[in-house]
Amino acid sequence: MFRITRSRIDGNRFGAAQQLAVGGIVLAFLTWLCFWLQFDLATTGLVYLILIALLSLMGSFIASAVLSIIAIGCLGYFFAPPLFNFQIDAREDILAAVAFLTASIIITGLTTKIRNAAEEAQTAQKAIIDTIPALVWTALPDGSRDFHNQHWLATTGRSGEEANGDRWSAFVHPDDQAVVMDRWRLSVATGEPFEVEGRGLRSDGEYRWFLARAQALRDDKGNIVKWYGSSVDIEDRKRATDALRESETQWREVFEHNPVMYFMLDPTGTVLSVNGFGAAQLGYTADELVGQSVLKVFFEEDREFVRGNVAACLENVGRSHSWEGRKVRKDGTVLWVRENAKAVRSGAKQPIVLVACEDVTERKRAAEELHEAQTELAHAIRLTTLGEMTASIAHEVNQPLAAVVTHAEACLRWLERETPDLDEVREAVESIVKDGKRAGEVIRRVRGLAHKTATQKTPLDVNDVVREVVALVEHELLSRRVSLRMELTPALPAVLADRVQLQQVIINLMMNGIEAMQAVTDRPRDLVIRSCQDEKHEVLLSVQDRGTGISAESADRLFKAFFTTKSSGMGMGLSICRSIIEAHGGRVWAVPNVPHGAAFHFTLPVNRGDAA
Repeated sequence: MFRITRSRIDGNRFGAAQQLAVGGIVLAFLTWLCFWLQFDLATTGLVYLILIALLSLMGSFIASAVLSIIAIGCLGYFFAPPLFNFQIDAREDILAAVAFLTASIIITGLTTKIRNAAEEAQTAQKAIIDTIPALVWTALPDGSRDFHNQHWLATTGRSGEEANGDRWSAFVHPDDQAVVMDRWRLSVATGEPFEVEGRGLRSDGEYRWFLARAQALRDDKGNIVKWYGSSVDIEDRKRATDALRESETQWREVFEHNPVMYFMLDPTGTVLSVNGFGAAQLGYTADELVGQSVLKVFFEEDREFVRGNVAACLENVGRSHSWEGRKVRKDGTVLWVRENAKAVRSGAKQPIVLVACEDVTERKRAAEELHEAQTELAHAIRLTTLGEMTASIAHEVNQPLAAVVTHAEACLRWLERETPDLDEVREAVESIVKDGKRAGEVIRRVRGLAHKTATQKTPLDVNDVVREVVALVEHELLSRRVSLRMELTPALPAVLADRVQLQQVIINLMMNGIEAMQAVTDRPRDLVIRSCQDEKHEVLLSVQDRGTGISAESADRLFKAFFTTKSSGMGMGLSICRSIIEAHGGRVWAVPNVPHGAAFHFTLPVNRGDAA
């Protein structure tokens, strides 16, 4: 700032001397002319005033003030009687001289003030232009540059003389020069706004991308009087844009060729977009599906279910939802899919639903085959278990059969009396019927375990299932000297389960507990079965023994297939138990039973109808 102010003062000093010299010459000429024309003091003063006003526009206040004093002297000496004397006697001449001097000072002061204000405004304007965070420049109507702001000069490391005219084009990258110059010449020729992207050379030797723009300033007749332009560094934006474009291309490739079906739906379920893979999987092109309802590709019986899930996504924007359903290909074949969907919102626009569809047809088939294999295996294990329980089953059947024979023999004796004892006969027959039903019930349970049937889930009372199993293993308990204690919570809510499969789980856990206590001789062989509701209100069943317990090495592998601690075991019993319980929506686990033995637990969810 100091440098700019000092330079302006030095320039004004030189201008004042020059102005005073020129003004003196002109004043002398006007004085001779007015004297020769015999103008009076007032008329000559007016002529002087015009001269001083014109000179004030060109120079300094000091020069104008000095000329005003000289002019007063000339008026008094040459135009106020007595002539050739600086004395002014006439009153009207004095008033005219005072008026001239006053007007001259006012005009000179105002003119100087206006000129100074204009100079300051120009300086301020230049400072503003130099501090604009852009490369600002101007050009003449013919397109040649005549000004570059300080930022432009600092960025390029060149002076104004090196950039004016057409020399600025030397800073444009050689590969971009033709395009930039052609655009600039076209704008100069047509007067249309100029805009172009190109690489410019910076002072550090690096080329960076710039966006150059220019607008023409026109006069009242529409002629171009000036071009005003700017160049903005867009290198970072360019890189970000290129990176975004590359990312979009990559994601588009992922979207189109990823082996997953992707759908984009509006709130009504209309397909906004679908990837090529997804359309092809269904036998369509993307254009055939866009604009159509997504329900078109779903199995008719599943459409209402799908509509409800889409509505749930829209009600919970941002939350993921999953479901399985059947889609129908264009050729009519059915495709099982797993849908993962989420509704998202962009700004104030309506939400859209993004859906990723995974083909699990093969998985569905594999799951069915696995389930069938597990069913076969579970059946085989039941048969094996029944084989191991032959003695117990035979005992359970022999007891009622022996009782039937005994009651039948007694009945015959009472009938052979001279007077048959019909009351005794009746009582014996009733006992025969009771024992026959008991034997039939045992056989029914054994047949149920031995028969291979499809899973049939019905509401069951877990306590009843426990009692049925206990009746089958009762002889095992007696023969192996194991005492059983049942702590069954009454009035438990029903569970939805397959009776035979649930019996298989309980039998397996009880037999494992009985076998685990065979080597125990220093403590009672107690087996405890408990039933209750846990903190989640699920039905919990526990089987606890006082056997050898669970080792740390085997704790994490108990329920894995083919793992066993028995010398003759297959390692599938507990694995099947876990599969059965998990298929019923429950879970199974084992923990040490302090101070001795192990405790096996499993939970089953309460039947919904019963819970309601």
